Amino acid sequence: MIFICDFAWMPDQLYRYTYEMVCRENGSLLNQGQKTIFLSTKGRNDEGVSAALADFLKYVGQPDQPARDSFIAGLDRRIQRIKASRDWEARFMRLEIELRNKWRQGHQEGLQKGLQEGLQQGLQEGLQQGRSEGRREALKESVLNLLSNFGEIPEDIRLKIEGQEDETVLKEWLRAAAKADSMETFRINM
Repeated sequence: MIFICDFAWMPDQLYRYTYEMVCRENGSLLNQGQKTIFLSTKGRNDEGVSAALADFLKYVGQPDQPARDSFIAGLDRRIQRIKASRDWEARFMRLEIELRNKWRQGHQEGLQKGLQEGLQQGLQEGLQQGRSEGRREALKESVLNLLSNFGEIPEDIRLKIEGQEDETVLKEWLRAAAKADSMETFRINM
């Protein structure tokens, strides 16, 4: 299998990377003749590959540069003839339209799926937030109800309780209010 990449496949920027199936335990090759080759148009090691391969990859990466050998020049002429042919142009346009339609369809399906997943996630997060907010409000109300047994709740204590958003702190204050024998005892343990 051969892949031609128009980007640097690895940081060392070679033209060719050849992979074979190797046994991890002893390094022996699975001798089925299968190889995977990645060719990169961004290679820089002209000495590591044949001049013909380097020229071909340079042409693929920059087709508007002049061809340096007869094979590439012939290939470029054929490509230019195909591009000039009305029949090929029509085929290419139909293919392009079909690809665009498939992309749009896939894009729409992806958007729909993303919206559904986003709505589901948003509902879950909203429910969790609502539950958390409900717990905090219930804790605040419970603390204030217990403190109301000592008479009118001082404004500074009421504001402090109503402004608290940390459930752990509110739970501690609820315990302190339940154990307190006066407003002053609560204030000290707050």
